[in-house]
Amino acid sequence: MTSFSFKGAAVAAVTPFTQSGQIDKPLLRDLIEWWIAEGIEGLVLCGSTGEMAYLDPEERLRIFATGVSVCNGRIPVIAGTGFPNTADTIAVTKAAERLGVDAALVLTPYYYKISDEAMTAHFEAVASQTSLPVFLYNMPPLTNVNLSVETISQLSKIDNVVGIKDSAGDFEQLQQIIEKTDDDFCVLTGSFPLLSKAVEAGADGAILAMANLIPEACVTMRRLAAEGKMKEAQDLYGEFEYLQDWLKAHGIPGIKQKLAEWHHPAGWPRKPLQPLKLS
Repeated sequence: MTSFSFKGAAVAAVTPFTQSGQIDKPLLRDLIEWWIAEGIEGLVLCGSTGEMAYLDPEERLRIFATGVSVCNGRIPVIAGTGFPNTADTIAVTKAAERLGVDAALVLTPYYYKISDEAMTAHFEAVASQTSLPVFLYNMPPLTNVNLSVETISQLSKIDNVVGIKDSAGDFEQLQQIIEKTDDDFCVLTGSFPLLSKAVEAGADGAILAMANLIPEACVTMRRLAAEGKMKEAQDLYGEFEYLQDWLKAHGIPGIKQKLAEWHHPAGWPRKPLQPLKLS
């Protein structure tokens, strides 16, 4: 298997936009520097929290280039290269590789319902066209597509398919993924509430929207769980459960609102998303 080892907490980064809808690279640079200073262990760009559905291929590549430049090898940069069709996914993954990202995060094709065989063929085609380590990205709450454990196990045998971000929020399914894949297959949860339980069960870490706001706490929670200090990990989660409720209620605009309140401006959401209007 292609060598790529990650044990830690990565931020599912927001994408800052200007009020007119342009990518705000200075704000993105400032956020990345702050996350790194807070101890974050990986940077994921153009995932769901990064408003990837509203970004065209050229915009994604500009964001990847910014991330690679700012991180400069300090933490791995994982690029969200998935599109609903195979051709665009391959093209952006290959271009991201040329920019120097460390791995690709490839979302399941969505909108049209396809068979498990077609889903497998999609990921096989993408992986065959890059030497990057590839992470599967399972996000059924937004895509209405849930990769089966059997499909994940089959795809994990591909040399450069090195792991998965599972955002199904189903602990039993996550356990099955861990059990049905080899030890060197990197399993990451996308669920902040499941973080400590997932790591206790054998997951390697997480890619979290919550890490935009509390990167140091996310890193610490994962470490405590990895050390078997579950009470301390759960107590730490309890301190920030109110933020989980906030994110569930307000989504990406809520993250950007909190970052602005906490003096780490993250720009505007891109339309049709709207900034929060709070009384």
